[in-house]
Amino acid sequence: MYMLKQFLLGKTDLFKNLKICTEEGRFFLKNCKLHPVIHIDLGDVRGANSAEVKVSLALAINATFQELGYLMKKTDDGTRIWASEKLNISAIEVESFEKFYDTEKCIRLSGN
Repeated sequence: MYMLKQFLLGKTDLFKNLKICTEEGRFFLKNCKLHPVIHIDLGDVRGANSAEVKVSLALAINATFQELGYLMKKTDDGTRIWASEKLNISAIEVESFEKFYDTEKCIRLSGN
């Protein structure tokens, strides 16, 4: 999964001499880095009960959204907006994104 994530992010160092990055792989190179890559690592999601698992899962989701923080920027008055106009056409609202980006809000969503 790590290698796939790196490839989709356009970090082709791992793939330099492979067919996927040669002439035949131009399709992939043209299409990399066009969209955010969402990768949620569930390896550390644990808990002794369902409440702990929910919080642990919320933190894993929050960590993923923290990696995608570059998609938003703060205005002079402190509100958040999309960093790119291309994102404005998305059905995802900034407020929805922020629920998962902000650690406290994300934990509250887990029901705790």
